[in-house]
This record gives sequence, structure tokens and C-alpha cells, in this order.
Amino acid sequence: MSTRPFTASAAVFFSTLVLACTQSSPAGDAPPIEPIHASAGAAGVAGVGGATGGTTNTSLPSSGAGGISTGIAGSGGSAGAGQPTLSGSPPADGVYALHSVHSGKCLSIADASSQNGAALVQATCAGGAGQRFQLKSLGDGSYSLINQGSGKALDVKDQSVSAGALLQQWDWAQSANQRFKITPAGNGDEISAVNSGLALSVADASLLDNAVVVQEPWRSADEQRWTFESVAPGGAIPPTDPSHAGWTLAWADDFNGADGSAIDASKWSHDVGGSGWGNQELEYYTDQLENSQQRGGNLVLTATRDGASAHSCWNGACQFSSARLVTSGHFSAAYGRIEARIKIPSGKGIWPAFWMLGDDIGSAGWPTCGEIDIMETIGSDPSTLHGSMHGPGYSGGSPLTASTKLADSAKLSDDFHLYSVEWAPNSVKFYLDSTLYETRTPADIPAGTQWVYNHPFFIILNLAVGGQWPGSPDQSTPFPAQMLVDYVHVYQAN
Repeated sequence: MSTRPFTASAAVFFSTLVLACTQSSPAGDAPPIEPIHASAGAAGVAGVGGATGGTTNTSLPSSGAGGISTGIAGSGGSAGAGQPTLSGSPPADGVYALHSVHSGKCLSIADASSQNGAALVQATCAGGAGQRFQLKSLGDGSYSLINQGSGKALDVKDQSVSAGALLQQWDWAQSANQRFKITPAGNGDEISAVNSGLALSVADASLLDNAVVVQEPWRSADEQRWTFESVAPGGAIPPTDPSHAGWTLAWADDFNGADGSAIDASKWSHDVGGSGWGNQELEYYTDQLENSQQRGGNLVLTATRDGASAHSCWNGACQFSSARLVTSGHFSAAYGRIEARIKIPSGKGIWPAFWMLGDDIGSAGWPTCGEIDIMETIGSDPSTLHGSMHGPGYSGGSPLTASTKLADSAKLSDDFHLYSVEWAPNSVKFYLDSTLYETRTPADIPAGTQWVYNHPFFIILNLAVGGQWPGSPDQSTPFPAQMLVDYVHVYQAN
């Protein structure tokens, strides 16, 4: 769509945090409520970033996927080896130092390496990032443990199920050899690998530094017991990227509510309606649990045909219902690193987005308020990510935009990916999984236009169906379609 604002993925801004009493996107022909993508003809240009209607982001540095912020982790410091604090069994999500009950030493990445395959060892507790681990519940009774220094996951080498197999670090792949059960075991906890059922153990019951950690059958020995010492707030920084050094977490939602629970109303509101959102979209956005809820440690946005005809849309009885969440009125920020770890759906006519709008949209209107689209894809091309910025004189079908793909054009819909921007007064950088693919500055905007990215923006997550850019679904489109959001984080520069 090149004539009306679109609902592009919203980028989260930080650095100057402002609680903003912003208005919801205006209805009808008022300032665009949802970013619009460029027309089909324009879509060929840089993918039109899906942000044709809304304001596009002009200079967003991409952020590392699932990065871990060493700056935040540093704020708790790891405890001395002598007095670990047992956090409860199983412990809550958070950042921890893990102490061997047998030796009092800390679980560590050998040589604080950032390389895949580096061994897990025990070492005298020194408080470094190589001894801090992000614990996250995966919703099925198991946990991931991500090292804060490397951003890599605890991993049973070669996915072995044999006793004596080494523990190492490796890129997070969500596999069973990277998932662990935590079970109370007297004066500590048993940590066992899901793939093998075997327990993490200090090899040979050693008391020495750099003794390796292996998996062994549980025998209720102290070299198999671990205590968790909290060194950062729960959910501080999820997987998986060491590129957060220099940033401090300022706002977050990790969506760890009970399965089936509603969104946190202190952080988000629902946009409700079927006006087409400036893009002739076909969904009706609701505030019902059928369309948005927390489940399995994720926010789940669901687009479905079921019950949609009970609502009225711009073109008659609605064909689909879905959800659109905004932080407007709860949180906005100017500058910083804004990121979300998301698994997108695919299918013709499906349009997921993570984006931001200037919180002065109610007074300045769109596109003067500015729009930054951190993540937009269309379901018929799930391999291509679009990042865009919309402003006065460069919006709708002609935003500042670029696109990128995974290696070998793999589908973004096959797994979770980290979508982020790093926003400064005169630049915006866009990232996919830690890889920078677009940078925008005032030098990029057309002559005689304005750079409108020097004030607070609020965040938007939505799953649209149909519209001028993606087109309508067809019989091949799978419903219900679901967009899973692991977390949304906003960081300030240190």
C-alpha cells in the first residue's frame, strides 16, 4: 500500500525512557493505524520493507539475535564460592551462577571462550560472564541455560546419550540435548539432560579448577548437585548474543505468564476493530484470548477464521480475526536497542509485523510522527525480511527500506529469530540474528524532507491478514496462523 500508513513491525526505542500517554492509532482516514506496504510494483524495490503506509525507519542498526547483555549481567556480580544462595527448586527464570555442592566452584565456560564446542568446567568463582547463565523455562518442564559471555547454550556433545559424554556450549538449536530438567535433590538440584536423562556431574568428583563436567547416571552424589545463585533479575536477557555489551535492559516483557493467560495490561493494550487499518486488511483485531494469550513462555498471536463473521469489517462481515498489541499509553522511548525474538507464520496473505510509531501521532499525524518497521514479512515470501522507515515525503510506497534473507534462503518461519534495531539521534541500524543489514541516517532522506526520529516511539506487535501488499489468503493458506513472540526487550546505552 502506498497511499495509507501500514502496520509494520514496530521497533522498540530506548535511551530516553518516557511514559507516554499516546493515543491509539486513529481510525478511518486519520493518521495510519497500521503501516502500509508499497504497491506490488514498488514491492520489488528493496522489498518495500512492508512499510509503505506507515513511517519507515531510516537508520536502524540491526541487533544481534537473542543477544545477551553483558552490561546487565555485570550488575549482580557472581557470588563468592563460599556462600551461594539457593534460589528455590526449580529456580525462576533469571541469570545465575551455578555452584557445585561438592567443590563450591562455579560452572564455567573453559577459558571464557565464545566458540562452539568450548568445554564446560568448574572453576573458582570470579564473577565473569563466562560463569553466568541465563535460565529460561521452555514451557514443557525443561529449561535452557545460555552463557552470558558467549550467548551459547549448554549442550551435550554430539547429542550423546552415553555416560561420560562431555558438556559443551553450542549455538541454541532448541534440541533435546540443550534442554535440561531441574529436580530438587536435598542440599542442591539435579540437572539432567532431556535427551539422555543423565545428570551433570563434575568428572571424577574432582576438587580442582578446570575439571570437566560430564553427564552420568544419577547416584545422589554431591558432585552431581548444583545450587543456583541469582545474579540478575528474572528474564533479564534471553538467548543468544554477546553483542549486548554496552547496553542495559530498561524495559522487557518475557511473556512468562501462566498458559492461557492474558497479556500484561500494565504494558500492553489491544487495538480493536476491522477498519482495514489503512491497508484494506481483512482481519478484525480483538482483545479475546482466542487471538492473543501467553502460552509456553511465549506471546501467541493467532489469526483464525473461527467466529470472525460475528464481527463487521470495512468490506462487510469479517473473514478473519487476529490481534494487534501496542505499548501506547504504557511505555515509549527515544533511542536505544529494541529487539524481539519471534517465530513468524507463513502462507499467502499472512502479514506479521514488529514495529514502532511516534507517540505524537495523535497531534502530528502520520507520517509526520514517524514509523520504524523492525520486522515485516509477507507469508508468500517467508524467506525475506523487510526493515523500513516512514516519514513525511518518504512513506507509503516509497519509504527508506531494505531487505535481507537467511543463508540459502531458508524460511524465517521455520524457527525463532531475533529482530532488532539500534537507534541513536542520527542513525537507525537494522539487524537479523546479530547481522547488520541496513543503516539509515539523515543523509538518506529525500531533499527538503525531515528526519522525524528524535522523539519517543511506542511498540506494536500484530498479525495482519490480507491487504494491498500481501494480497488475500487462498486455499493453500494454513489457518489458524500463529506468531510466537519469546520476548520484547528495550535497552539503554551504558
